[in-house]
Amino acid sequence: MTAIQEAIGALLDGGGIEPEEAAAALETIMSGEATPAQIGAFLAGMRLHGETPEIVAACWAVMDRHAEPCAAGNVVDLCGTGGDGADTFNVSTAAGLVVAGAGGRVAKH
Repeated sequence: MTAIQEAIGALLDGGGIEPEEAAAALETIMSGEATPAQIGAFLAGMRLHGETPEIVAACWAVMDRHAEPCAAGNVVDLCGTGGDGADTFNVSTAAGLVVAGAGGRVAKH
């Protein structure tokens, strides 16, 4: 059984997973060995169970190891402000539209 299969099984059983298990599952995803169905099941299970700061940190380390530098050139980097559940205005999206409308290149995350 692969790491992602084990993680999915643990999440479905309701017991949750440890950061090391989440990292191993994400390594399977990042290396291209996971199927789309496995990726979806893992992410859905993580969302239902909840992500702890320790799991997020472990997964970040995996993604950081797989990150490849790219030449972005002159780009304005904007980070989203939405999704806080407080019905606030997402000003970063508006800022990105203004920059793009003025001819700038925007990378929004």
